[in-house]
Amino acid sequence: MSEEESGSEVIFKLGGNWELELLDRIASGINYLHYDAVDTIIHRDLKSKNVVMDAKNVCKICDFGTSKDLTHSCTAPTWGGTAAWMSPEIITQAEGLTTATDVWSYGVVLWEMLSREVPYKDFTEFRIYSLISQQGVTLTIPDSCPEQLKLLMKNCWRISPKDRIIMKQILTELTQMESNPQIKGECQNFLNKEDWKIEIQKQKNELEVKFTEKKI
Repeated sequence: MSEEESGSEVIFKLGGNWELELLDRIASGINYLHYDAVDTIIHRDLKSKNVVMDAKNVCKICDFGTSKDLTHSCTAPTWGGTAAWMSPEIITQAEGLTTATDVWSYGVVLWEMLSREVPYKDFTEFRIYSLISQQGVTLTIPDSCPEQLKLLMKNCWRISPKDRIIMKQILTELTQMESNPQIKGECQNFLNKEDWKIEIQKQKNELEVKFTEKKI
């Protein structure tokens, strides 16, 4: 491994039970920004490419170009982020921003790490904005996904920011999963299945039909 690699590169290289451990490390970094740093920070562009890992397997959150300081600045919504990882409130700019926008993005990173696929691949940004903010579409999750992980993603993707899980709760749930050999085994077995690719293609085909009908 090079001195530092992005999370997207690491996802495809590491095997074993690294997924839960990496997810925990990323969540710890965002939790620090939200609750333990001197100032409360929203990253606003959390994605696998903005997570790097050094030679000692230490995860680092990077690229704070669109971040917001909640302690000393106004939290009015402004444009920022990358389409597939953006929360509905950032896209619509309809309400003030909170730490919940990073939680939404974290759910997409979780989806990336488990599916090892690119979210909304081959869709234009305009279509992604429409899917997330107007149609309430979220990334597909196969029925064979372990229930704890499935529920965690769904709780990250609640449409209302107030209804989403918070990073402290995410860390607690990940810790419980890591300490349970059965759940760790289910997660590892799930990664070796093709279910997700089939479901992703199915969702993509269905959305393409809708876009064609609506001429979007």
